[in-house]
Amino acid sequence: MSEAYIMRQSETLLRKCIKILHAINPHITSDKNHSSYTPFFVSFKTFSQNGSAPFFFFPVMAQGHVIPTLYMANLFASRGVKATIITTPLNEFVFSKAIQRNKHLGIEIDIRLIKFPAPKNDLPEDSERPGLARLKFSFRPPNSLSRPCECLDRLPSDDKLANFFKAAAMMKEPLEQLIEECRPNCLITDMFLPWTTDSAARFNIPRIVFHGTSYFAQCVGASIKRNKPFNNVSSDSETFLVADLPHEIKLTRTQLSLFEQSGRRVDCYPLFHQSSDP
Repeated sequence: MSEAYIMRQSETLLRKCIKILHAINPHITSDKNHSSYTPFFVSFKTFSQNGSAPFFFFPVMAQGHVIPTLYMANLFASRGVKATIITTPLNEFVFSKAIQRNKHLGIEIDIRLIKFPAPKNDLPEDSERPGLARLKFSFRPPNSLSRPCECLDRLPSDDKLANFFKAAAMMKEPLEQLIEECRPNCLITDMFLPWTTDSAARFNIPRIVFHGTSYFAQCVGASIKRNKPFNNVSSDSETFLVADLPHEIKLTRTQLSLFEQSGRRVDCYPLFHQSSDP
């Protein structure tokens, strides 16, 4: 995942925030900016002038989610908004170095920690999942040879996914305690933390969902799921057209996942909702 891609995704979320927050307060304005990577400069005048009320950023604890969240928080903080990242004690180090590095630029980002109840949910000690050893960016905290697993990437197998999301759902009460203490203006949380919708509603603040997949990929996936064009080709190498898109996008059957090729539905949301049940 390139830095340019993450910045584009962050800018997309930023524009969505403008629309939502403008509905709450019309004094939010956007002005042109000649930066090389962002077409719009957002001045959250009301929110930055209101003092200490922050924006909360709460990603699920996984590599493909915490890194973009850090970029987004940095983007908001550079616009004068107080940004606070919510994470667990063993994931703090992922953010802390980058946050310290940006301090000399005048970009301040806070970190608030919530205990992750791994032992209560029969989660194993932190281990090296096959394939992750090749990654240059390590998600193993220093001196963590025998610590509970607090990162999705560190689960030894998918058999413990339900345990992980059950533990994540148990973070609801301490999150709401933080919301009550800090009174944030907005809650930006991961798509894999759907229970945060109820938390935001309880305190009457907007919740904005962070989805790590690009809009283009989601549109392609939705079209393939709806139209199943791979059934109309005679071989794996024959191309088919992805319908309902403004441009001509062609793929082959081998470029699809096994789930897409089989036509089976993969719906993870029941797992997340089930994990939040008492």
